Amino acid sequence: MRGMREKYGIVFIDGEEVVVRVYETDNKHWRLISYLKKEVYLETLPEKNPAAFAEAIADLFSSQTVQHIAEWRAFARALPDAVVCELSSATSLHIELLSKPREQELLCKGMFTEFW
Repeated sequence: MRGMREKYGIVFIDGEEVVVRVYETDNKHWRLISYLKKEVYLETLPEKNPAAFAEAIADLFSSQTVQHIAEWRAFARALPDAVVCELSSATSLHIELLSKPREQELLCKGMFTEFW
C-alpha cells in the first residue's frame, strides 16, 4: 500500500558496543525514531563470550520502540568470525561481518543521505 509508514531496524555490533537504530519511512521521507546502545563488558576474550552480545541484543529488543519492524539488517566489526557465526545462530539474525570495502561503501551511502 502506497504512503504506508514502515519501520526498519539496524543492529550494529562494534567491538564491545551494540547499537540498535530504528528508522521510519514513507514513500518520500525517512527519519530516525529510536537510537539505543548498550556496552558489553566482557569478562573474557570476545571469542569466548558471544552470549554477552546475545544478551545485550535481547535486552535492546525488549524496548517498545523496536516492535513491529518490517525488516532488520545486522552488521558487526572488530569481532572474530566465530563470534559472529555463533551470535547469528543464537539471535536468528543474519549478521554481516564488515570488510573494510563494505564498511566504506556503507559510510558513503550514509554520507550521501546527508544531501536530504
